[in-house]
Amino acid sequence: MSEQDHHSEDAVNAALKAKSREDFDDLQKELSGLNVKDNRFLRDDDPRNAQGRARREREETATRLSLFLSDPGYQALYNETMTALGDAESAVYDAIVDASDAVKDAQDALDAARENGASEAELEALQKKLDEAKERHERMLERERELAEIRRRMEDPDNPPSKDEMDGYRKRIGEIENEAKQCKIAKQSLDASEPETEKAPNANFSLDGYSPS
Repeated sequence: MSEQDHHSEDAVNAALKAKSREDFDDLQKELSGLNVKDNRFLRDDDPRNAQGRARREREETATRLSLFLSDPGYQALYNETMTALGDAESAVYDAIVDASDAVKDAQDALDAARENGASEAELEALQKKLDEAKERHERMLERERELAEIRRRMEDPDNPPSKDEMDGYRKRIGEIENEAKQCKIAKQSLDASEPETEKAPNANFSLDGYSPS
């Protein structure tokens, strides 16, 4: 054997020993549950393979919603519920914006009336409008949170809603959408009456000793 061949054989033996040492180290890590780049010795269903077990659980939960959606009846109900949910979310968002505007307008009107020396009755009426606007705003924020929880439940890949649950969601979603539309109507009614409310404080103003000629 030439000197070159001898050196080549030594290099191969050294590489094999290093590979065996690496294999042994990886096996010990897998047996102890430590993370390694790839599990090369333990099967995914081996209870000692923590990494494989976690991967298998992710695969199972990630496909659960997909399996439910493979049923045409479930998919139709799911899509119907999600469409209704989107419509209700839009209605509630519009109602929140309107209620926020109503709160600002009512507060401005009340502040102006106080500065202009409006009567106690007029101030009470304006305060009532402000309180009603604040109540609508808080209620719509609560409905927004309720819809967000329904969406979270609908989009949960690990635990998809049942058909019965979705029936209940659609009913509640419809109630919330109708409530949001009623809040919008209330804001429009307030806007329609606003010009008369602004004129009311000025009707009581007069100067002592002055009478029109």
